[in-house]
Amino acid sequence: MFSLLFFRAEDDQPIALEEMADVIAAIPGMRLEGSVGAAYRPGRWRDVMTGAACIVDLGEPPLEQDPMHPPRAYAGWRALPLSLNIPLAGPHWFCVEALRVADAILEAFPGVHALDTEDTIAEADAEPGPFTWNRMRALASWEHQRDARCEALGDIPAMHRLASVAMWRYRRERAAGRDQHRRHVWPDAMALRDASDRSALSAAFFRDPGTPMAVPPVDLLIVQRDGETGVLPASEVITAAGGGTPAGIAQAVLIEPNAGLATFLREASILPTSAFSALGDEDWRD
Repeated sequence: MFSLLFFRAEDDQPIALEEMADVIAAIPGMRLEGSVGAAYRPGRWRDVMTGAACIVDLGEPPLEQDPMHPPRAYAGWRALPLSLNIPLAGPHWFCVEALRVADAILEAFPGVHALDTEDTIAEADAEPGPFTWNRMRALASWEHQRDARCEALGDIPAMHRLASVAMWRYRRERAAGRDQHRRHVWPDAMALRDASDRSALSAAFFRDPGTPMAVPPVDLLIVQRDGETGVLPASEVITAAGGGTPAGIAQAVLIEPNAGLATFLREASILPTSAFSALGDEDWRD
């Protein structure tokens, strides 16, 4: 996990646990466990659109103190009973989205500082301890830690950064696109592992060629023909449909059923699904 701890200057007024709980619980996508007034309230945040997630620990967990690993302490600073933990897995935009939770906490409590447990020194010759929040620095640290973990695990497929960012944008804007173009199907965007080179490719299901579709900005479309499931390049499907029309949102392309598309889907050589395997959101990197 990528862990952020939170600190406040020792001479600042303390913040009540319930005040922190109220702020954190109000963050969209956050679910705090435990009852109001409880000494420990763990929580989980998840962004419905992108799938990004993180874990919050608020309060003191009911665990015995470990004398071999005392809480981190820095002169002049008071630690808050709060930490934010982001999985070291998935595309970089998982961290970008999850850092919005840290932003919300810091905005609600001026004077509070977030500190990456693996990046505790602001600059050369400085003493360890909290320093001015830098979102891009935190993201770079997360990427460094994620890449180190992936190297240690080995065999984690990677998606090209541009394809990954396109998937991110599609996921963020998909709901709005559906509202603008209600006749069209807006499928999920997912990742597949290519067995030939162990890369990660973006993909979506093309379930019904007889229905207008918003083709996501993905590499591949999964199609069915005569009871057989296979894979086609998304660009070839769009071309066969006459090029489609830009949706103006989510980088999607709107296509309509037509004879050219039907002929292509009937005659095209489809790649077997055995050449690919589905990947969970935390099973690949970019």
